Amino acid sequence: ILTFSTLPIVNAIYEDQAGKYDWHRQNIGRVQFAATSGSRAFVSTSKNIIAGLDTKRGTVGWRQILEEDETILSLFHHHKNVVTLSAPDIVRVWNARDGSLVWASGTYSQLKSSGYLSARLRTLSANNSVNDFSAHAAVVSTDGSSKPAGSRIAVVTADATVTLYEFSEHRQVWSISLPGAPKKLDACLISSSSSSLQVLAVTSEKLIAWTVDIADGAATKKDLGEPITLSHSNAAAISGGLAYVDKASSELFVLVGGSVSKVDLWQKLGAITTLQASPSSNVILATSSKGKTGVIVYDDLGKNVKVSLKYVWEMQGASSVAYGFVKGSGSKASSPALHTRVVRASISARKLTVTLHDISDEDGIESSRLPPVVEYIADAVEVPSHFGELTDVWAQYLKKSAKHRALVLSDSDALAGVQKQSSSSSSSSFSSPSLLWTREESLASVSSAKILPLPLASAAATDGHFPGFFERLVLQIAGVSSFMQRILSGDAAIFGSSSSESNSGINKMESDHFGLQKLVVALTRVGKVFAMSTTQGTEMWVKQLSEGVNNIEWKDLKQISSNLLVAYGDNESTREGHQDAVAEFIALRPRSGEVLQRAQMKGGERMVITLPLYTSGPWKILNGGVKTNVGALPSRMLLATSFKERETRLIPPTKEAVKLFEAHRSSIFLHSVDIEQDVLRGFAVAKNNKKNNNKKKMQQGVYGLEEIWTVTFPREVEKISDVAAPDNDSPVHSAVSGMGDGRAPRRKYLNPNLIAVATVRTGSPSGAKWMKSPSSSSSSSSGSSYSRDSASSVVLYLIDAVTGKIIHRISQKNAQGPVHLVVSENMVVAHYFNTKANSFEVTCVELYEDALKVAKIDATMMAANHGEEGGGNDRASIDLPEFSSLTAPLPTVLQRTFLFAHSVNFLGVAGTRMGITSKLVLAGLTSHQLAGLGKHMLDARRPTGEGPLTKEQQAEGLLPYHPVLKLDGKSFPSYNLTLCRVRGLTTAHSFLESTSLVFAYGVDIFFTRVTASGTFDLLSSDFNRIFLTGTVTLVVVILAVTHRWSRQKKLDILWS
Repeated sequence: ILTFSTLPIVNAIYEDQAGKYDWHRQNIGRVQFAATSGSRAFVSTSKNIIAGLDTKRGTVGWRQILEEDETILSLFHHHKNVVTLSAPDIVRVWNARDGSLVWASGTYSQLKSSGYLSARLRTLSANNSVNDFSAHAAVVSTDGSSKPAGSRIAVVTADATVTLYEFSEHRQVWSISLPGAPKKLDACLISSSSSSLQVLAVTSEKLIAWTVDIADGAATKKDLGEPITLSHSNAAAISGGLAYVDKASSELFVLVGGSVSKVDLWQKLGAITTLQASPSSNVILATSSKGKTGVIVYDDLGKNVKVSLKYVWEMQGASSVAYGFVKGSGSKASSPALHTRVVRASISARKLTVTLHDISDEDGIESSRLPPVVEYIADAVEVPSHFGELTDVWAQYLKKSAKHRALVLSDSDALAGVQKQSSSSSSSSFSSPSLLWTREESLASVSSAKILPLPLASAAATDGHFPGFFERLVLQIAGVSSFMQRILSGDAAIFGSSSSESNSGINKMESDHFGLQKLVVALTRVGKVFAMSTTQGTEMWVKQLSEGVNNIEWKDLKQISSNLLVAYGDNESTREGHQDAVAEFIALRPRSGEVLQRAQMKGGERMVITLPLYTSGPWKILNGGVKTNVGALPSRMLLATSFKERETRLIPPTKEAVKLFEAHRSSIFLHSVDIEQDVLRGFAVAKNNKKNNNKKKMQQGVYGLEEIWTVTFPREVEKISDVAAPDNDSPVHSAVSGMGDGRAPRRKYLNPNLIAVATVRTGSPSGAKWMKSPSSSSSSSSGSSYSRDSASSVVLYLIDAVTGKIIHRISQKNAQGPVHLVVSENMVVAHYFNTKANSFEVTCVELYEDALKVAKIDATMMAANHGEEGGGNDRASIDLPEFSSLTAPLPTVLQRTFLFAHSVNFLGVAGTRMGITSKLVLAGLTSHQLAGLGKHMLDARRPTGEGPLTKEQQAEGLLPYHPVLKLDGKSFPSYNLTLCRVRGLTTAHSFLESTSLVFAYGVDIFFTRVTASGTFDLLSSDFNRIFLTGTVTLVVVILAVTHRWSRQKKLDILWS
């Protein structure tokens, strides 16, 4: 007994429950570097992920997730290892079979966890990305020793250091500083030959080359002239040297053994945009802006290098073309120039063709014919319309079949595998060729998502309400009738033990009667929109929004109604403030993906704000646009706001919408957050004074903005870390809450204009001020000072968005960011790091109305009502006004702080249909998990002290305060899944009050159901329905029999 009493209690789920109500899609991101071996491909992506892919099925064999602060610069495959180089100079060797880390270079230092870097601040620093060639590596083919070829790797870094590693023995051979080099190089490349290394570097003044002896590291320097910009598009390593092109003159330079040769490509090709080469070949591919691709061959003649243009490829009617080199299928000839094979992929009329070409020296220079086709890897394979245009292609040689397989990558981040299918493998000789598989890696960059309702299968229960008793009875009778008809028709699928969900209709665009089956619509940054079923994650439709529009980054997705969505994005010029800045809006139907309207707005970056106003009738985005009939459902109104230009546009700008907006314009207030300047500004919507180009007629639905308040933080000592506001669309079940101490319940402080701002302060000089101004027609300022604090601290400000008044201010000493906030009803939750406790902390703040001040206001209103109406002092008979930021008194604040063992990427809240169920705070952890924190754990009313709980506290369901928040196994909706870098989520309610639907997205995407208070309104799956049915039947029979006996007994009594 004592032994069993010491065992810990474990909360878990059964194995058959995993994946029953959830689904998970594992992504890797856009492929940047790839190496192939056999039937496998090893890739590194833009998400700093290294993965091993099965090229036959497209599945991920293994995946390693690096820190977000790193940048992968190179990837190589050698024998049984995969070698990567990450900035600044981290060399890692991975096991190619299972992805385990074999060795890391001695310069490796553990980078700071991505959880310590605010996602908002990370976005601001995105422009300071690592240069393509801030460091570069090359596998040493041979070193003149007994070591096997390729077991060494040479690395050159931006600090002008060259290091040679022996990764088979996990050691550094030598390291030198390049002679005559400055302290920092702008860009650097390295390649390997049989006995030396060739290094090319760019400084602020010139272009320099070094030849480094592999045996002892002796280096000789050579100046090459004026500096040029080097990137992956104009420089590459070649066999025994380096190649680079000057894009200004389209001159190609080849550096081999210290000798430089060049060839002018302008006349034959035009302006060069892309340069491709292979370290094991002396063939170079140069592509121009005209769509021409030149095949250049060079020969090392000792002191000189002969460079010549051999072939010129045209687009040949293709919409996009990509080229690559083939590894593992070369000839037995000793010269790498002989029989070098190049793979060419092209898309024409949505047909993909991949061919393998042989580049040989037999035809001399500038051959009139194209390189001969060795093999058709794919011949006119149809690709979907949303696949996009080709950007890269990689081919691999399959030794068993002596054939080739290719991987193609599109500009929409779609990765596909293609292979020539043999006639015997095809089920029909007339079947059209198709892609082996496709990975939609744009789902690794979801920017916004919505969970939308679907119509119910029967008209007896309309979309949006739970069917009543008689409606359910009609539906059940119809279901039984349909089932009997399927039996009579001989449908064998109904007798299968585990038939596919497609047979049962679960993936149809229809909702179930509990509202659990909905549609997840996800918008990606590259402009792809995916509609997925919540039951299995099946893609219902995919739409590519970016049609001929370049540099559009899609940011947000707004739900106008259940039958209308609006996607918004802007181009790079908008983010940089150029004159050609443009924002694009697209309206589409969520159930079909049909694009209804497209519109563009010129000007600065816009924020799309959803208004609590609805309009009906035809809908359009801009003035002069085509109106679209969106059905009888009311459509929500939007504001496309440019705070920089002090302008906002109403969507839709119809007469009915403008009239409704004008009626509420005085009560609409907006605010902007400038994180770079650490300033908050409040705005009121001015009257319509914007005229169109003819200067005569007012533009309908265009309004100016008036700045009415400003809150400025001293940038030197205080930086904004996060900003959050409540979701005013979430229902509030009760406006009061018990205090847990026997006192009368208090009303919650439900301010729809509340803004929670978290700042990180590092200390300030005496007299430093933060500035704010109250709401007025002109901005004014006032301030208060705070003393110097050498230790960092986190400050939480609760600000009213209408008046700019700071409602409450909390300072947490010995704390640092990043801070993550979430606001729900009257609760504000903040997560940060405590440097003194060396642990993360979670602070929960709850706001309640001040009872005395509210009583005075109510008494005044009752007196006014009594005087006007001549009696009736019953408070219940008075309709109290809605919340007003101008008259509401300051709230009473309760606060509890807890230690928390996990770092998070974001915080969110799962709501329910009526708001009755307890709130569940969802946290995306940096450990790649999703955790749920119940309201009972975070409750700021949790009593302190060692005494037992009172009856009132037990009735409120309060727990004794404990300084540590502990998560058990059932607190993780993702259980044992790895959700890579989850950074956002969206939630939706079902018809069941207990159940919420959650869709989390990051690199991976994940859908699940959560029940914060348990499934109190739903029978469990193991409920004995047969026993219940038998019991009810028995009771009914007994009642019928006893009723008959009772009547007979009464009759006998009467006759007697």
